[in-house]
Amino acid sequence: MIRKKNIQFVFVIMYLILFSLFTACGQDDGSSMDVNVVTLEPLNVSKSGATCRGKVLYNDNYITERGICWGVNPKPSENGNIEVVNTEDENYSVKLTGLVPGNTYYYCAFIIVDGSIKLYGDVVSFTVE
Repeated sequence: MIRKKNIQFVFVIMYLILFSLFTACGQDDGSSMDVNVVTLEPLNVSKSGATCRGKVLYNDNYITERGICWGVNPKPSENGNIEVVNTEDENYSVKLTGLVPGNTYYYCAFIIVDGSIKLYGDVVSFTVE
């Protein structure tokens, strides 16, 4: 009789351990993100401006902001201008105007995930003729 209760107790414990493992693995705490952003080549570069573009890969509801960082510094994400785009589209763009001919401009696409995690695409440059 004691032996049967021990076996039942072991099975109950094993069941609880397995149940805990499988349910814990199914929870999404946001720590593993499949979202990313890519900086696309500019369009319509001219003395009147340029269209800077970005693309969100694996678009999801956790993206709270998207846009373009730009400026004359080769690291626009550090101290450049920020243009936020009000869209949920995968592809987005910003039209920059008032650029100075002869200057080289740098930009990168960015997204903010969960209100605090910033992801940047590669830096792309263009020169205004």
